[in-house]
Amino acid sequence: MSVKQFWHKRRVLITGASGFIGSWLTLSLLEREAEVVILAKGKIKNSLLTAKALKKIKATAKADITDFSKTKEVFKRYKPDTCFHLAGQSIVSIANESPFPTFDANIKGTWNILEAAR
Repeated sequence: MSVKQFWHKRRVLITGASGFIGSWLTLSLLEREAEVVILAKGKIKNSLLTAKALKKIKATAKADITDFSKTKEVFKRYKPDTCFHLAGQSIVSIANESPFPTFDANIKGTWNILEAAR
């Protein structure tokens, strides 16, 4: 089975799809004809994802990964075959200035994704 065949029609949920790695992953999966669902906290801006790519995305689920019930709802609604969790606060200066929101996004958010995927 080729890589393209593996991803063809596979439903993939991506958190952090508008970030550097997430954008490239999203574009790569779209090229392989995966059914991409992105989970975004808000409107996607300043991203490598072009308007053309965004049109190919199966759905954009609006949810904050720190909210377990919303995160669980996204998994229940879209039933992904695969999840790539790339969301989080990665800018060190912001993390230093705002440690508690960073903890929520990075630790609690990851925990919520893992629990919702279970």
